[in-house]
Amino acid sequence: GFFGKDKIPNEYSKMIDEFALLAEN
Repeated sequence: GFFGKDKIPNEYSKMIDEFALLAEN
């Protein structure tokens, strides 16, 4: 995951990655 990968479970991390990509674009 992009944000807090050590603190957030992998499934949430993947979701956050998707939102991060949308926010960047």
